[in-house]
Amino acid sequence: MAIYDGVVMLEALGVIGLRMLWQIWPGLLTCSVFWGACLTSDAIKLPTLTGALLISKILTTSGAGLNAVVTLANRGYMPVIGGSRFSLWVAASPGEHRLLWLADRFWGFSVGDFAIVLGMFSPLITSHIM
Repeated sequence: MAIYDGVVMLEALGVIGLRMLWQIWPGLLTCSVFWGACLTSDAIKLPTLTGALLISKILTTSGAGLNAVVTLANRGYMPVIGGSRFSLWVAASPGEHRLLWLADRFWGFSVGDFAIVLGMFSPLITSHIM
């Protein structure tokens, strides 16, 4: 079990490192590498999960997938309705940006962000229902 925990820790550090790389050098290449690593990691874990953890992983992976689609469609940047806060966020322009319905438009959050948060809390919610 200790080796597995070490692999999981390295995987998490790798994803965090790729996210930092994308933040430092925003663009399509770093965006693609980051989302590819995230979604591959999640896809490998899905078959081993059951119950509340499976629901959680499906929601968080779906949310990450939605965020990946909109950032990849916009050359590695997340459009935001209402202004720009970080280097990966750019003010949305309907003629210039794609898939604005998936962009950060709800108080700085996207539809994908809400799915990720719901997935993070779904084990708590389902444990009280079941």
